[in-house]
Amino acid sequence: LYNFPESKRAVLTIPNNPTPDHTSDDDAKCMREIHFYLDNDSSNTTTLRCLNATVWMRAQAAEIFPKNIHFVGSLMTRIAEQLMEKLAEENSVKVGKLFYLATAL
Repeated sequence: LYNFPESKRAVLTIPNNPTPDHTSDDDAKCMREIHFYLDNDSSNTTTLRCLNATVWMRAQAAEIFPKNIHFVGSLMTRIAEQLMEKLAEENSVKVGKLFYLATAL
């Protein structure tokens, strides 16, 4: 995101263990990947950037979903803070939108 903010996504894969077997329900976590990307804030005329994310997940239990929202939100906040430290002040970054894509596997 820092080196290629206009064209790249940062992808975080969420394994259950260091060598997951994706045919195993125990190893197949509900949240599979998080894709982070920067977008221009269309509501602002300055160079404010939004850090957006898309979460790829399989269907999950309702009690786990709030934990995932908190985890991803906290992660987005931390990444935005890190990007603001690396980018010049005129390229401020704020937390943007979060999209969830769910499927039954």
